[in-house]
Amino acid sequence: MIRRILLGTVIGALTATGAAALLGCGRAKQAAQGVQQTGKAVQAAKELQQTGQTTMTDEKGNKVTLKSGKGPGGEQQVTVEGEKGTQTASWSGDGKKGQMTFSDEKGNQTTVTTGGDVTEEDLGLKFYPAATVKEGSKSETTGAKGGSFAMVQLTTKDPMDKVTAFYKGAYGKGNQVMEMPDGFMIMIGSGGGTPKQIMVGADKETGGTLITLTSGAPG
Repeated sequence: MIRRILLGTVIGALTATGAAALLGCGRAKQAAQGVQQTGKAVQAAKELQQTGQTTMTDEKGNKVTLKSGKGPGGEQQVTVEGEKGTQTASWSGDGKKGQMTFSDEKGNQTTVTTGGDVTEEDLGLKFYPAATVKEGSKSETTGAKGGSFAMVQLTTKDPMDKVTAFYKGAYGKGNQVMEMPDGFMIMIGSGGGTPKQIMVGADKETGGTLITLTSGAPG
C-alpha cells in the first residue's frame, strides 16, 4: 500500500528534489496523473515547500502526512494513518545513493540501501576485460524479505562472437545457455543459490557489444 501511495498521490505533492529522488523507477507520468485526481496537489505542494510538512486525505479516507527535508539529500517522509494502522516510508540521498525505509502497520521494517559503484565482487561475475562500465546499480534490503541485487551494463568495441566466447568459456559449463537471434544469455543458479544472469547483445548506441550482468533479485 505504501509503495502505491509513493508512486501515486504522494509523489506529485513532494518538492522537485524529493520527487526526483523517489521517482528512480521512471513512473513520473503515472504518478503525476494520480496526484491530479485528488484536486489538492497544488495546495499541498505549496504548503510542503513553505513549511516542510503537509497533511491530506486520500480517496480511501486515509490521513497522509508528507515531510520534506531541506537540501538535495534531505529526508522525505510519508506517513499513512488508516483503519489498519500506521505505515511510514522515508527516503534520504542524492538520487544516486540513498536509503529508503518502509514500516508496515504491524511494525515490520524494511530498509533498502541503493547506490555505489558495482564491482565484480558485488556480482560474483567477471567483467569483460576490454569493456567499460555504461551504467550500474545495486541495492541491499534488510527485513523479513531481505536480500541484495546488483546490475551493471558494460560496452565494448569487440565483436559479439568474441564476447560470447569469453563468457561461455567462463560460465557456460553446467549452466543454462540460451541462444537468441540477437545475442545469448547464461542463467546461473537456477538450481539453487543466488540467481545470476549474463546477457550479450548488440549495443545500438555505439555499434559495439552490450553486456548486462545481474545478481540476486530486486527487492
